[in-house]
Amino acid sequence: MTKNCPTPHDHFVRSAMVDIRISKDFLKQHLPESIKKIIDLDSLKPQKETFITDDLKEHIADMLYAVNFSGEEGYLYILVEHESSIETMMPWRLLKYMISIMDNHLKKTGEKQLPIVYPILFYSGNKKPPSY
Repeated sequence: MTKNCPTPHDHFVRSAMVDIRISKDFLKQHLPESIKKIIDLDSLKPQKETFITDDLKEHIADMLYAVNFSGEEGYLYILVEHESSIETMMPWRLLKYMISIMDNHLKKTGEKQLPIVYPILFYSGNKKPPSY
């Protein structure tokens, strides 16, 4: 989905999540323990969140971070996507974002190993969302 004019909700989330302290607190609350145990949240770095797909469409993820594994070399990208309305194609959109993140990582680093991409969907709408 191309976002040309973000909603007030998107603007609020992006503005808040730019503050690395807020991002760390958010991730501490929303990442599963199994992931929190193996990452170094102090290494959290905001990443480019715009991707150009093969069909030359621009896609914008709300927030994307890179973080180091504790004790190991590797990459974990945490994709935070905010939605204020129900979108039935959200799983497909997240999958496309995840593939774009992996592709961008491989091109940028020249590595042959895929990074882990962990998506978090933050929903703030009034209706009960589908359980995808």
